[in-house]
Amino acid sequence: MGGALHNLYSSWADKIKKCLATLEAYIDFSEDQHLDNTILDTVKCSVDKLKQEIATHLSDKRKGEKLRSGVFVVLVGRPNVGKSSLLNNLCKREIAIVSSTAGTTRDIIETSLNLGGYLVNISDTAGIRETFDSVEQEGVKRTKERSRKADILLFLVESKQVLKLMDSYCLKETDILAHLLHVELGEDFFNDIKNLQNSSDENQCLTNYCVGMNVILLLNKIDLLSPEEFQRISHLENSNPAICAISCTEGMGMGRFVDHFTRNVQEICCGHRGEEPTITQERHRQYVQKCYEHLMEFESLLECDIAIAAYNLRNATNELGKITGKIRVDDILDI
Repeated sequence: MGGALHNLYSSWADKIKKCLATLEAYIDFSEDQHLDNTILDTVKCSVDKLKQEIATHLSDKRKGEKLRSGVFVVLVGRPNVGKSSLLNNLCKREIAIVSSTAGTTRDIIETSLNLGGYLVNISDTAGIRETFDSVEQEGVKRTKERSRKADILLFLVESKQVLKLMDSYCLKETDILAHLLHVELGEDFFNDIKNLQNSSDENQCLTNYCVGMNVILLLNKIDLLSPEEFQRISHLENSNPAICAISCTEGMGMGRFVDHFTRNVQEICCGHRGEEPTITQERHRQYVQKCYEHLMEFESLLECDIAIAAYNLRNATNELGKITGKIRVDDILDI
């Protein structure tokens, strides 16, 4: 392992080794040399600061792993809204069968594409609707399961249907996305969101879900709109950055959507420039997490058993050593 991550973990290991050397010197010589007890406070302060750095590092939303393994994107919507056409358009080839017959896509179709230099794993799913067909029911069930795990949800709706809903329910432009998620994905899907967020406020739950999950609402088939309808949809698109008006068959609006989609993928993978390097492998995350847990143990034991607390510092160093290279006893003695 090399690069920025190696340097970061090595610097952490060095800090822990210095704390460990100081603590062991205190254990061995405190009585003979009349060492000041403020040494323990200095070590505790250094470990506490390091714990905060590691905690921040671990709360990276797995950006590094997504950069390495790809962003998970799911296409979802009712039958015949254009999910398969969108998939084919994005991939620039025929991946999914496109048909006017509802329920053509019954199982999940997966493919990968390069979007602005980032790996995207995209799934076309069965159209969500009530059905008595057992095979299609299973497809709808898998669609909802995949939707819950998506990094980005591409939610397709026919633009004409959106205008009808807005007129029928007197919906505000700011409410349309949350309303569609509730109606289209179903009560069970919504209840899962509500339980996960531990909130009884339905509107707040859906708003938090949309913001936290990177939902993009795609109003498809704008090529079939009248001039008046097109103007309304354009106004709706301009009022909400999460909404894109497109035509998968004619290519209208696809450039704006792809730019928006790419920015979302980039944000998930890399965040803002200038951030600390992120974890790129699950195995490394486990070692860093164990290092953090040993530091937590150290803090809880320092007041009652200094020797065991020092043992936790050694274990924390060893966990980082599994990433950067082995830690030798001489490393401690040389400090």
